Amino acid sequence: MNPILITKYFTFQEVLNLYPARAPRFPHDKETPFNWFTKMLDDAGLEPAVFTLSEFFTDELIEEIINALITIVYYRHDEDYIYQVTTPCHIDYQLTQDDFRKAIKKLMNVLDLTIPKYVPILQQNEIYSTNPVAPAESESSGETRFNDTPQNIGEYGDEDHTTNISNSKSESVVDTGSIMERLSALFKDFKSIILEWSNEFNTLFLKEEQINE
Repeated sequence: MNPILITKYFTFQEVLNLYPARAPRFPHDKETPFNWFTKMLDDAGLEPAVFTLSEFFTDELIEEIINALITIVYYRHDEDYIYQVTTPCHIDYQLTQDDFRKAIKKLMNVLDLTIPKYVPILQQNEIYSTNPVAPAESESSGETRFNDTPQNIGEYGDEDHTTNISNSKSESVVDTGSIMERLSALFKDFKSIILEWSNEFNTLFLKEEQINE
């Protein structure tokens, strides 16, 4: 006779509590270290896979962004279910740290695949957030060298062989649309990037009412 199986669900908070020294106690806990999540991953022998980003984005900056993002995800889903285990009904399954890597795997996959998209957008969003309705600006510069010295050796482009050097630089500001039109576009199009990024993780979690359906 086959045993009766039951599925037990565990919340995000319960999974994080497998590393109690790192886990937040509750959302918006002011004593939570800013780098709690990456420290927890390090304790578990894990790290995000970061690809196709410019060297401009240092490891320290990426780590700061990841911690800020997962903190928001935690605030939104601390009591939602992220992990499930099916066992015979007579077994009262208890989580161990071996479950952590299994439970966090899907979250890490989403993180890996979305970092290249959202990190540059988030950085630019921060740069322009001080004045998001500012007109577009562009700058160009150039240098022209002229040499009329008849020589057969030497680099004709260097300063010793150049008769004339001229430099040019130009800046332009394109102010399109009235301030009201730009404010209207701002209202419709200026988004919370951290919110949209955290939305990418929503499908990983189940609400209690979803389990009891």
